[in-house]
Amino acid sequence: AAQALLDELRGSSPAQLLAVVQGLAQTADAANDRLAGELAEMQLQVIDSLGESRRSLSAADQDRLLHLQAAAFARAGRTVDAIKLYEQLVEAHPDDGEVRERFAGLLLDSTDAKLLERALEQWRIVAARSRPDTDRWWSAKYHVALAQFKTGDKSGAAKLIRYLQATKGLGDAASAARFANLLKRCE
Repeated sequence: AAQALLDELRGSSPAQLLAVVQGLAQTADAANDRLAGELAEMQLQVIDSLGESRRSLSAADQDRLLHLQAAAFARAGRTVDAIKLYEQLVEAHPDDGEVRERFAGLLLDSTDAKLLERALEQWRIVAARSRPDTDRWWSAKYHVALAQFKTGDKSGAAKLIRYLQATKGLGDAASAARFANLLKRCE
């Protein structure tokens, strides 16, 4: 299927190929893990087929392509490639909360202690750069606690959750439930 798609796309403009990659990403977002992985591999093949012609895209489109490629690497299980690309994206766009969240999430999915420490660092940055009480801020606070839990600092995670509970509550009902479940796991 992937080869048939590539054959059909041969001769397409870089802008058309970018649109295909975006469409595959949207479809993968709604797919189960197995299908999402296959769609990510197709995205990567289409991106590879661009070669040097990607330079003819606008700077914004080239940047969008890098975001899509990093997400496709992650979805395809190519974690090392995804981390390298997200590192570049975070360095190029240090104030882009979405990029940093995706990078932090990828790191947090790991079982490697060093990557989990990096995830904790990235989630702390997201929290520090987010307006308090926004969805991003609550998500970052939860993920800081989760990263602490995953790195073995259960008491630190519990302390953060209890502090938030005492000073701000724990957000909306869904957020409060996630925090409560994590707190139970810490005890």
